[in-house]
Amino acid sequence: MPENNLLGMPEGTTSSAVSDGYFVMVRPLSAGEHVLHFGGAFVFTLAEDGFDFSFTLDITYRITANSK
Repeated sequence: MPENNLLGMPEGTTSSAVSDGYFVMVRPLSAGEHVLHFGGAFVFTLAEDGFDFSFTLDITYRITANSK
């Protein structure tokens, strides 16, 4: 942890970490402009899940790849 962190932990504190999610690996991009667009949704209903909730994502990354 860095000095003066949000959790109030001593500087230099470490611990194990876990991550989950979906990850994508793409082939190396050619030099120039590229657009990565993706999205998804979670929809829960009172009838099926016992509560109503929905969450959607619509994300676009505009990337400039430089040649070596």
